[in-house]
Amino acid sequence: MREQHVNSTAPASSAHSPISAQRRAEDDYWDALDAKAVFYPADGSGELAMSLRIPSAFENAGYQIRQWGRAEFHPVWVLRARNKTAPRFGKRDPQFIQHVLQILRSADVNARKADLVVDRTGDRILVSFLWPLAVRAWRFDEEHGWAPDPFAT
Repeated sequence: MREQHVNSTAPASSAHSPISAQRRAEDDYWDALDAKAVFYPADGSGELAMSLRIPSAFENAGYQIRQWGRAEFHPVWVLRARNKTAPRFGKRDPQFIQHVLQILRSADVNARKADLVVDRTGDRILVSFLWPLAVRAWRFDEEHGWAPDPFAT
């Protein structure tokens, strides 16, 4: 049998060309989603779905996400973003909180004003909240006893 010798000084083929940082980040994003689907198939709290929907909701509303995630030792989720094309609000405009609540509702997070900490400095915003959200209504079931009402708004 003949041995094949590989020329190590030969130019790299186009199949092995360097991948851009953006492409690598996109691949990492989709790999993480695949891993979550495999290792966490049933998430009763809805935390996994919420953690994926909120960043895209804010991006669709015209914000660039700077940081998004759960605090290390507390059940607090923190979003830091920069306004790109979203509506501008005055220094103490109460409509800004309503705007944030509307974005959260578009991501199926039915938070109240009391559930959030919202701050705006220039074009930067900070939104934080506990997850799971506070239970607003309870119902009594003969079989399970007292439990949160999933249909309460």
